[in-house]
Amino acid sequence: PMDIEDLAAAGVKRKACPYYAAREAHKRADLIFAPYASLLHAETRESLGIRLSNAVVVFDEAHNLAEAVHGAYGASITGKQIDAVFGMVNAYVERFYSRLSPSNLRHLKTLKALCAAFGKALEDDGRDTSNDKTTPTVVKTLNDFLFDAGADAVNVFALTRYLRESKIAHKIAGDGERARANTSASLSDGASQKDAREENASKWDWSDDDADVDLGVAAVVRRDTNATRHNGTHQKTPRVGSVHALAAFVSALAAADADGRVLVEKKEKNALDLNLDSARSPGGRLKFVLLDAAARFRAVVDQARAVVLVGGTLSPIDELAAQLFPDCAPVRGGS
Repeated sequence: PMDIEDLAAAGVKRKACPYYAAREAHKRADLIFAPYASLLHAETRESLGIRLSNAVVVFDEAHNLAEAVHGAYGASITGKQIDAVFGMVNAYVERFYSRLSPSNLRHLKTLKALCAAFGKALEDDGRDTSNDKTTPTVVKTLNDFLFDAGADAVNVFALTRYLRESKIAHKIAGDGERARANTSASLSDGASQKDAREENASKWDWSDDDADVDLGVAAVVRRDTNATRHNGTHQKTPRVGSVHALAAFVSALAAADADGRVLVEKKEKNALDLNLDSARSPGGRLKFVLLDAAARFRAVVDQARAVVLVGGTLSPIDELAAQLFPDCAPVRGGS
C-alpha cells in the first residue's frame, strides 16, 4: 500500500503520472480512499471508474454527509462567467467551423443561446429596489426559471449528455488557454501590443473580479488570476474555468423540478452593461441548490452491498437518517 506522498514520489522516480497510475490500480484494489465528492456525484464516480456494486462503503465523519450531498450536486455561475463562455464558444466556432459537424454546431449554438438566456435572467426586472441594501434575489423552480429565461425549449437532458460524451467543455477551455498563450506571446512584441488587445477584446471578457465558485461540482472551477504586466499595462486573460461552471450548472438543471431550486441574484443596477448584441451583463449570479439529498444518495445505497456511517458526532442520528434514508424504518436496539 502507498499513501499519496509515496505514490507521487514513485511517479517522479519512474517518470510516470501517479494520478493515472492510481486510477488504473484502483480496479484491483481491495480498499479505496476517496473524497466525498468523488463518490457521491454519479458522473464523477463514473468518470473515475468507481464501481459500488457489491462494495461496502464506509463514510467517515458522516455528520457532514448530508451537507456533502447537497454540495456535490449544487452549482453556481456568475454573470461574468456567462459572458466569458459566450465569448469562448464564439471563438471556438469561428476557429473550427469547417471541421464541426452539424450536430456539434447545433449544440454549440444552443450553448450560446443558453448564455444569452441566463444573462437575461440576471437582468434587472424593473422593480423599484432603491431602498434595498442588498442585491435582489429570486428563488424559482427549475421549470419556472427556464420558462422565464426563455430557455424552456432547450432539451437540457440532450445537452447534458452532449457535454458529458463529447467533453466539449475541456476542448473549449483548451482553446481558451491557447488564445491566452498566443495573446501573451503577441504582447511580448511591443509593436503588436495594441493590435493584439483590439483583436481579442471582441472575443473575450478580460475581467476577473469574481470570487471563486465554491459550490458543488463547480468547485473545480478555479479563479483565473493569470495576468501579465508589460510596459506598465495590466493585461487580464480569458476565464477558461467558466466553461466548466456552465457545464456543471446545465447538468444541475437536468434534475427533477421538485429536487431543487434556482437562486437568481440579480445584477446591481450600476453594473456596466457589455455588448448589447449579446444580451448579456456581467453582474449577478445563478445558483442551483439541491433540496432532496436522499434522492441522490439513494443511488449509492441501492448499488452498494452495505453503507456504513461512522464518526464521533453523529448525534442526533435520527435527523441524519431522516435526511439520507427517509424510506428506511429506524431500528432500535433492545435489551
